[in-house]
Amino acid sequence: TVQTGWVTTEDGHKQWLDETGTAVVGWRDIDEFMYHFDNNGYMETGKHFISNKYYLFREDGTLCTTTGLATYQGNTYWVLEDKSLKTSDWGTVAGATYYFDHEAEKVSGKQNIAGVNYYFNENEEKNLFKNGLIQAQNGEWYYAEPSGVLATSTYKTIGGKTYYFNDNSVLEKTIIQVEAGKTGWQSINGSWYYFNEDSSMHTGWLNYSGRRYYLYPDGMMATGWVFTNGHYQYLDNYGIQQFGWQRVNRNWYYINQDGDMETGWILYNDKQYYLHPDGSMATGWIYTDGHYQYLNDLGIKQFGWQQINGKWYHLNEHGDMETGWITYNSRNYYMRPSGEMAIGWVFTNGFYQYLNSFGIQQYEWQLINGHWYYLGSNGNMQTGWISYAGRRYYMKPSGEMSTGWVFTNGNYQYLNNYGIQQYGWQYVYGYWYFLDHYGDMKVGWLELAGKTYYLNASGTMVTGLQWINNKYEYFDQFGALSNESQYKLLNVPNYNQYAEGYPDGCEGVSLFQALQYKGYLGGMSLHNFMYTIPTSTNPFYGYAASGGYAAIFPTPLANWGKGYSGGMTFDISGSSFDSLLEEVKNGNPVVAYVTSYYTPPTWRNYPFGPNLYNNHAVTLDGYDRINNLVHVSDPISGSKWMDMFTVASVYDARKYAVVVK
Repeated sequence: TVQTGWVTTEDGHKQWLDETGTAVVGWRDIDEFMYHFDNNGYMETGKHFISNKYYLFREDGTLCTTTGLATYQGNTYWVLEDKSLKTSDWGTVAGATYYFDHEAEKVSGKQNIAGVNYYFNENEEKNLFKNGLIQAQNGEWYYAEPSGVLATSTYKTIGGKTYYFNDNSVLEKTIIQVEAGKTGWQSINGSWYYFNEDSSMHTGWLNYSGRRYYLYPDGMMATGWVFTNGHYQYLDNYGIQQFGWQRVNRNWYYINQDGDMETGWILYNDKQYYLHPDGSMATGWIYTDGHYQYLNDLGIKQFGWQQINGKWYHLNEHGDMETGWITYNSRNYYMRPSGEMAIGWVFTNGFYQYLNSFGIQQYEWQLINGHWYYLGSNGNMQTGWISYAGRRYYMKPSGEMSTGWVFTNGNYQYLNNYGIQQYGWQYVYGYWYFLDHYGDMKVGWLELAGKTYYLNASGTMVTGLQWINNKYEYFDQFGALSNESQYKLLNVPNYNQYAEGYPDGCEGVSLFQALQYKGYLGGMSLHNFMYTIPTSTNPFYGYAASGGYAAIFPTPLANWGKGYSGGMTFDISGSSFDSLLEEVKNGNPVVAYVTSYYTPPTWRNYPFGPNLYNNHAVTLDGYDRINNLVHVSDPISGSKWMDMFTVASVYDARKYAVVVK
């Protein structure tokens, strides 16, 4: 069987079990009485806060529903029509007035309700005290008006004596006594008071003999600053209200015709002044209405140009400090965010601008700290290439005008000392350069006016012998490429006869050099080649290794060479020296018989006939007619340029020569 209805728990709590045997929670109507059960299902008694309201339950758990005063365990509550308890509100019954706080409790003692002080009896009744003097349990005295409001910050005359109740409504010990019938100004305890014709003490403003005074709520005459009617007023040491400009504690204040202290902007004698929120007159910089203004030492608002602490500022027609660009007398100035007038460089609107020492914006060409800058017609500093008066200039990223070499758009350009871009031939630091019609420095080959020039990787025009594209080219002193009638170099390989072990083999080594240059020997070594040299006791027939004369003359030398060159080696003895050079021009090296170290010919008689004692042979492989030079691959002294006339003179002694074609 399921138990239902009222049950009592082991710890003494009452519960109500529904038809399922479950303890109910919340509101429940049982036998036409309302109950409330907490979350554990326990029946509630006394005062409880439910759904933002207070309710009162009797000891048996039933809800108090009778409106008006209700008592529970010695406490008094007020039940409303909706059965909840009155909170933060007044209640009056049978002539007694009560106040119930935010927890529905009836209050007692001094209470501040909506900013007003009241006193409720501290006995069991706790009703509002009205009309009279009462002492609280803490010993403080209060005075209640008929409405119940406590006297606050005011005087009350009680039993012929005047008492003062402070801002907490507490009676102060000071008792002001004045002889009966005394009126007007009275000095009491060192302070001045004013009593009306009915002997009541005056408070607030007083007009007396054409002057205004202020009496505090305690009746004492005020001096200095007072605050009434939402404004400050000022009274001198005699209590007289002041007007106009007043100097107080080293600060100036302005009191208007109503006697109220002014704040903010005022106009006085056609001059503007600013009074701080505390009323003191401002000087120097102030910030109002979203702008800065400046007032001089007299507090007067300033306009136009003003020099302040060594810096210039501009205040517009409203007196507001200006920032940014301004135009004054058709000239532009820039005022920094601080308002200070800028001089020198500034950066605005994505560009640099320059202002002289007077702050005036500059335009076009300007010499600044020893460097030229171009500011254009709009005053913006230019960078990169510019055109001016039909000439081109390059301005560095810093804006400084460039001179000398610059590198832009993948090429070098040159600008003279005036910054002007140059074209054509330019002589720079001892070298010639060529700048095309764009002003770009040329490199490589240049065809100009029927002549050919070569500019190396640095742009320098070359002269003399140059190795270009795997061959030698010759350029005259003016840089023009020489044709082969003037210059030629075969660059025949060179071997040293002493290092190779052939101290007397100059003719054979020279022939080997010529054959190798023409490509007839393949990979044959000099040693294997020299091993095949024809020999004889007479150099006219072969290499004469004995008899005091080690040499081989042109005919046997040419025949020896034919065996390697397919017959393309020829004895051309008797040819002029120019004929030898013509062979070289055609790409054919010549074995020329000269003298050792090109010394003068020394003749001696030998068994085969007279011949040179200082015999020597070299490979002739180049010439420079412009400079009168010839190039030899000398088996003793190496590859070198020689004076043409020196070599020709020793050759002409015998005119022995062999050419390899």
